[in-house]
Amino acid sequence: MPLKAIYKLCTDADGGVALNPHDLEFFQTHFIGKPMASEWKPPAFEVMNKSKPVRDFISWMLAAPVLLERAVAAIKPLIERHVEFLPLTEIERKPLYAVNVLNVIDCLDTAKSDILFSPSEPGRIVNVFRFVFDPTRLSEDPLIFKVPDDLGCVFVSQTFVNVVISQQLRGSLLLKPNASPFSAVLPASPDVLKPVHTRTSQK
Repeated sequence: MPLKAIYKLCTDADGGVALNPHDLEFFQTHFIGKPMASEWKPPAFEVMNKSKPVRDFISWMLAAPVLLERAVAAIKPLIERHVEFLPLTEIERKPLYAVNVLNVIDCLDTAKSDILFSPSEPGRIVNVFRFVFDPTRLSEDPLIFKVPDDLGCVFVSQTFVNVVISQQLRGSLLLKPNASPFSAVLPASPDVLKPVHTRTSQK
C-alpha cells in the first residue's frame, strides 16, 4: 500500500481567537515528544482577538496544536495512543486542550530536505525549511507525528484530515511538508489546504 499523504499541521489565525505565549523558551523544554501530563501546568499566555470566533483549532505554537473540546472528542479515538491532551484554558466557557505529540519518527531525508545546519557544530540542525520524508521509515499511515530533527512541527496523515473534514472542524491549515515556510501566508498557494471553510461569523 502507498504511503498516505502527509501534511504539516498549522492554524488559520486570520479572523479567529489566538493565544500569544509569554515565554517562547518554554517550548524548548516542553512539547518535545515526551510525556508530561503528570506534571503539566499551563504556561502564561495572552488571549488575542477576543471578539473573534472560537474555532476548533486555535492559533498558538506549531509545536503544540490547541483544540476545542469538541475537536478533541472527534479526533481522540484516532490518535489517543500517539498524544496527550493537556487542559490549557477556557474561552467563553469552552475548554481548550494543548496536544502533546508523543509519536516521534526518525524519517527525515536530510539529503533531500532544505535544512539550515549550524556553522559551528557540523551536523547539528538549526532549522528545517522544507521537509522530505523517507517513505521506508514511515508506516503506511502514521496519523500524527513529529521528527526528532525539528520538534517544533506536527505532521498529520490524510486519515487525520478526513476526520477534520467529516466533523467540520474549523480553523486548521495544512501545508505540504516540502512547501516553502512562507506558503501559509500566500492565500493562493497550491501548497496550502484549508480542509474546512471557515465562516468568520461562527461562534
